[in-house]
Amino acid sequence: MPSETVTLQIPEIIYQRLVNTAHATQRPLEEVMLHASCFTSR
Repeated sequence: MPSETVTLQIPEIIYQRLVNTAHATQRPLEEVMLHASCFTSR
């Protein structure tokens, strides 16, 4: 599947939650962000 690169400006608290989740689950930040976006776009 083709992919695109995007730049997002998000609040620091949200970024830190994503980073903490990625670290705790030992998953890449990109994967955590993609997973989170699937559940919030509905």
